[in-house]
Amino acid sequence: MKLTEELRQEHQGLRAKLALLEALLPGQEGASAALREIAFTLNQELSGHAQREEVLCAELPPIFPQTARVDLEQLHAAHHDQQQALERLLGLLWRDEPYPVDEVTRCVPQMIAALRAQMALEETRVFPALEERLSPQPPVPAPELVW
Repeated sequence: MKLTEELRQEHQGLRAKLALLEALLPGQEGASAALREIAFTLNQELSGHAQREEVLCAELPPIFPQTARVDLEQLHAAHHDQQQALERLLGLLWRDEPYPVDEVTRCVPQMIAALRAQMALEETRVFPALEERLSPQPPVPAPELVW
């Protein structure tokens, strides 16, 4: 389905940014500007992506079974937590030079692991549910009339 394909492509882009962030993590000299830029871009892209997912899912609760509604609430909570983690990272990176390497080194791997786990969960549970609910149903053949 086109909608979930676009979301999956966005996940690929987010994963690429996470890999860049992870590669810069060891606190290499001069890496602070690159870390800031990647974290800022990741924050913007993740925010837009989360909004698109939530808008799409918000249209569906009346037809989702009760268990899926709980998943949608969890999705919103996870997006909120991810946004807060990124904002915390940005706050650390925008401090006076040098940024607190120990804190960044501690928080970035946790944030990356949480984002990767959330995207995997969405791709295995949320997106298939969306595809199932939004995919066009094959037309039911009209019964043959016998006279």
